[in-house]
Amino acid sequence: DGLYATNDNNQSSSSSGCIMTNVDGLYATNDIAAGTIVFRESDMPDCELHRSSENPNCEVVELEDGSGAVVSSRDIVAGEFFCIAESSSEEE
Repeated sequence: DGLYATNDNNQSSSSSGCIMTNVDGLYATNDIAAGTIVFRESDMPDCELHRSSENPNCEVVELEDGSGAVVSSRDIVAGEFFCIAESSSEEE
């Protein structure tokens, strides 16, 4: 099983029966420990990650081979959307 899944539907139902609309993004399918490579630049899905100023759970890093990766910066529970810190730079 992979570490992530996409939710790119305009409407979905949660286990509590609530209808959520316009929820797009990538989320953890399993619990993920801090420091885990979620995906590498070479296999990165074609979407933007959510941004959070309060509690980001991932960061973009450069690996030893010079390639980029998204790594969990804290423990992530299954079902939680991946998000990175907000940036003041347009290039990040």
